[in-house]
Amino acid sequence: MNEITLNWNEYTEAAINTAAEGIVMLENKDNVLPLKKGSRIALFGRMQIHYYKSGTGSGGMVNVNHVSDIREGLNDCPDITLDSELMDIYDK
Repeated sequence: MNEITLNWNEYTEAAINTAAEGIVMLENKDNVLPLKKGSRIALFGRMQIHYYKSGTGSGGMVNVNHVSDIREGLNDCPDITLDSELMDIYDK
């Protein structure tokens, strides 16, 4: 029997690319996307900082060191400014 070793770097890259290609966040009727440089956006709802990874389906039981939330992901975008006043309200 041949043993197969999972290459975690290739697996992670494939998972990220698959998720990015499969996500539809909103319909772009008004040509809002892509966001213009300097765009200021507001995040509403507790899921911006209390994101949770759950489920026991495909990948749900995988142990990971970190799960990025929406705010963290958008903070990594240098051309976008998040509404800090609104974020402070949710933080409190």
